[in-house]
Amino acid sequence: MKPVTRHADLILVSGEGLRTLDRMIVQTRLTARRNGVPLPAAVAELAVQVTAALDAARTLRGHAEDADGNTWITTSEYARRTGCSERSARRHAQRCGRRAGSRWQIPIKE
Repeated sequence: MKPVTRHADLILVSGEGLRTLDRMIVQTRLTARRNGVPLPAAVAELAVQVTAALDAARTLRGHAEDADGNTWITTSEYARRTGCSERSARRHAQRCGRRAGSRWQIPIKE
């Protein structure tokens, strides 16, 4: 499937297109903050929708395995499984996890 597909009045964004859109929203937030202007409401709503779509995609994937067979989950998945806060999960990841791009991952035993 292509990252961006147009159907009449609908634009479908998936995969790499969704991740690119997320990076553009982050840059827009930083620029608005730097210039002391509020984030436009349409961009804020788009950010909510993009975040939800990315979270859903991560949940569907569930976990990742590395070449050594170790299984890794995101801090939000770890928090959900253990009942701790996401902040506590990030602190745990800083002690025993790894960074995958801009996200922390935690090893699990299944």
